[in-house]
Amino acid sequence: MIFNINDHICKSVCEGSSLTDVKTEIISTENGTDVFLTATKDRPMFVEITWKADFPEDTLVLGDAWERSYGNLEFIKISELDRYLPWYFIATNKSDSICLGVKTGGNSFVSFRCTKGSVTALID
Repeated sequence: MIFNINDHICKSVCEGSSLTDVKTEIISTENGTDVFLTATKDRPMFVEITWKADFPEDTLVLGDAWERSYGNLEFIKISELDRYLPWYFIATNKSDSICLGVKTGGNSFVSFRCTKGSVTALID
């Protein structure tokens, strides 16, 4: 699996038509990646961060449930995964694993979407 946490595209989405003063800063640290959003005039709705990925066909993905799991969490083939995964995900195949998630206390909802070619984090 090829995935580089520092190679990403970041997009801010706001209420209204134009982005005039939104600033998004992404800082990689020893313990993770911090995302900072500032705006004085605009009304940000969410930040979308997308990373390129190259997941093999045999990749399985595990994600959480929005409320609670009720015992129904499972690894799903990446080609069959068609939903956002709240809080974290694990992608694995026979030789590699990738885990991305959110630290507690971040004051934000975050969900992930995994496809064969990308990983997207949607941060409210």
